[in-house]
Amino acid sequence: MSVRVLRRLGISLALPAMAVGALSLAESPTTHPTSKDTHAAVGTRLGSDTVQTVAVGDKWSKVVWDVDGGSTSYAELVNSLRAAVAATGGHRTNVNANGRNLAVDVTGTNDREFIDLEVRTAGANIHLVVRASDMYVIGYHFWDQTHGNTYYPLAREGVTLPSWALGDGHSNTSTWEETATFLGHENYNDLARMAGTALRDVTLNQHNLRQAIFDMRTDPQGRDANSLRNKAGGVLRMIAAVSEGVRSRPLANDLGRALHMGTNLNLAPYVDLINNWSSISNIVTTPGSPAVQTSNHGWVRTAADAAALLLVALAHRASTSNIHDEL
Repeated sequence: MSVRVLRRLGISLALPAMAVGALSLAESPTTHPTSKDTHAAVGTRLGSDTVQTVAVGDKWSKVVWDVDGGSTSYAELVNSLRAAVAATGGHRTNVNANGRNLAVDVTGTNDREFIDLEVRTAGANIHLVVRASDMYVIGYHFWDQTHGNTYYPLAREGVTLPSWALGDGHSNTSTWEETATFLGHENYNDLARMAGTALRDVTLNQHNLRQAIFDMRTDPQGRDANSLRNKAGGVLRMIAAVSEGVRSRPLANDLGRALHMGTNLNLAPYVDLINNWSSISNIVTTPGSPAVQTSNHGWVRTAADAAALLLVALAHRASTSNIHDEL
């Protein structure tokens, strides 16, 4: 990482049915389950669309990202996640920047809406659990023949996974086990330390995003040091591509270009945007907000400056909000 403590910021986005092909409604558990507990999902599959209540308050929707689809598939992912903003109480604002219109999607404030984002490659997949109000990856899960469903929570907020997201089409797979390998370590400093790297040294490309899927599935019930390091690196790459990509206009554009050209994208130039997403968002959402100085993108003073850097802005939050900057 950088000399600063890096933050994983959050907003919650749930996808509209037409953007993702399936809309699921769910409700939230009252307590956070413990490591390696066995859980059962609640709900039934209704026809081609999934409508599911799993605990009071939670709503779920589904998105699929085919990593093998390259830049085209990545652009579809970003567009689908942006479309989710409107479905979860957010709105779009259009900003004039030197005669050019820049659309910024401002998130909703319902913190109990989630996206089950299935990330696929040939031969494997994982499911990222994304909080819709801030594009915050709070955990991930997958199914394998030996262990069934395994869920790795990152944040301490408890969720009940919807049954339609479990088992990848295999029957009698509506239960899962949690493992606390990453629990409470969702911040970039911890993940980078576990991966033996720093955020600014992480690179993204077609090959290592695909490899991340395999690495995140390795040794699901163990704590082998090598597999843990690889898993943490995979989580870092996925969060950067998904959460930071949908928030940051430059990162999304440059990663799409790298996937198209078959080149690497290093995260160092984007660290200041990752650190300052909330503050830059305020310049769009709250007139009179303080200017923000970034090391690679200069001063951000106006809504036009901010819109040039944002695809999705975090809605202004009251001081009592449960949303927080993860340090």
